[in-house]
Amino acid sequence: MNTWLWIGQILLAVVFGAAGTMKLRSSHGELRRRFDWIDDVPTWVPRTAGVAEVLGAIGVILPGLLDVAPVLVPIAAGSLGVVMLLAMWVQIRRPEPIPPVVVVNFLLFVLAFWVTWGRIEEIPL
Repeated sequence: MNTWLWIGQILLAVVFGAAGTMKLRSSHGELRRRFDWIDDVPTWVPRTAGVAEVLGAIGVILPGLLDVAPVLVPIAAGSLGVVMLLAMWVQIRRPEPIPPVVVVNFLLFVLAFWVTWGRIEEIPL
């Protein structure tokens, strides 16, 4: 189980690290071309989401790897789950049909919840 949790943590770190870095490095115009929801939220939301995603990606790996404050791993994973809930909310409340990306958001939410549960209940670090 520990191996599977580490695989989940690495997957979360890769996905959210890449997504967050892209949101932080891209201009607002590039983000508008890439994401259809950008015009539905205040301009600070994509950057804030990028910061949260990068910090979450770091938080699901480094504390457990370095054995420094490993309690941060489930907190970071749970926070990434909250980011996915908010992403689903933004997508679902749009007037258009629900996009397929909501399924990906839901799967990432489930993975984040599973890592959170696993690191709190099953195999704490």
